[in-house]
Amino acid sequence: MKVNAVLALPAALMIALAAAITPSPVPMISTIPFLIGRKRFLLLELLVIALSAFALSELDRFSLFAYTERTATFVNLYLLASDYVDRPSILAITGKAGLPLIVGLNYFPLFLSVSSEVTFYARIRGITNELKKGKFVSFFQSLALPILVEVVRVAENLYMAYSLKVYGGGVIKRKLRVTGADALFGAYGALVLWLSLIPHF
Repeated sequence: MKVNAVLALPAALMIALAAAITPSPVPMISTIPFLIGRKRFLLLELLVIALSAFALSELDRFSLFAYTERTATFVNLYLLASDYVDRPSILAITGKAGLPLIVGLNYFPLFLSVSSEVTFYARIRGITNELKKGKFVSFFQSLALPILVEVVRVAENLYMAYSLKVYGGGVIKRKLRVTGADALFGAYGALVLWLSLIPHF
């Protein structure tokens, strides 16, 4: 399901604002249900949150846990935007000004795809044997450089493709209709902001 950028981006900004100005855990918790499809990432994030809470409580610095919550919220919002925001609706609203945003939203799926391909070919070429021999630095260098080069190259091509689409008149001028799902997502962002502010009144 793709959500129209007209309400999706303001909703994401409201959740980000709630995380930035309040110590409430509501913004972080509100983003977690959308990550059910990313089980590995979700488990890793929950582990980091739990370790952070434990370490800060042991060091008697639990007040700093709000920064962990904010970081998790911002990362989750980026993933949600890359998964659920409709790209053409961004172009229809912002025109060429939205190109960096679209490229940015495509970066995470792109990074995962490139990383998966590079790792697959590294196994075929036997590069993973270096890890078994304890050559961690050599192993990560063998993976990091191809991933970096490929991600930058594809991102540049993506930016060029969208630029040609915008400047070449390829973007169809269309009426942006707000569906029930769009309205629901917008209301969700407003609800999260409201629930986060309640304890401060």
